[in-house]
Amino acid sequence: TSSCDPFFYEMGARLFREGSPAAISAYARRMGLGSRYGLSPVFQEAAGVIPNPVAVEQAINEAIGQGDVQVPPIQMANLVAGVANGGTVYQPYVVQSVGREGETPTFTATPRVINDMGLSEQAIDIVRQGMCDVTTTEARNTTNGNALGTAWFVFENAYYSICGKTGTAQTNAEPNAWFVAYVPAENPQIAIAVMVQNSREGSEVAAPIVRRILDDYLNVPAENFAPWPEWWADEYSPLSIAAGGTGGG
Repeated sequence: TSSCDPFFYEMGARLFREGSPAAISAYARRMGLGSRYGLSPVFQEAAGVIPNPVAVEQAINEAIGQGDVQVPPIQMANLVAGVANGGTVYQPYVVQSVGREGETPTFTATPRVINDMGLSEQAIDIVRQGMCDVTTTEARNTTNGNALGTAWFVFENAYYSICGKTGTAQTNAEPNAWFVAYVPAENPQIAIAVMVQNSREGSEVAAPIVRRILDDYLNVPAENFAPWPEWWADEYSPLSIAAGGTGGG
């Protein structure tokens, strides 16, 4: 809920030392990360990178998704769907078009289970509660005064219940902003992942995009759509990155 990296540092170290060096990557793969889904022959699909740490320092870094970890957004959306449905990882599909209600479909996809996360109901419930508190907990941190829910201010007046997680992945330039979510909390219908490269915090960039997508998807009246953050109206200055460069320094 509070996006506390030291908690995950600790868990990464414990998995490595008290479980096995491959424990953290094994959990990631059970959740559908690090393998291609075979989505389409039309375009090349990225598998992502889920390395096996060889030192505790590497496990600590990878526990927060940094280091050599690389995950395509589709895999994060599918992982969140698994959390929402109780731990089942399904085969995702790329959909070209959707028929109108009442029409006879020309094709109906049959859900196909890829894997089961193998997590206890208690563990799943704890993760869900933490994600739901991200968007609802206004209580303040006694140390810095920040809201404990890192995306609370984005969804404080939403017309629906949403459970999500902000992410801010460090790069050699501006960070990649992440937000993943499922909606509604009590009866999930949709999972979503948004990642904006080289931008700002996940709560500042990706979460507001998710808010506007869901306002439209869940038929919130247009006049009640959440406004874009005020700072988005500022003049945008793109990075000046030389060909072949990384933007770092």
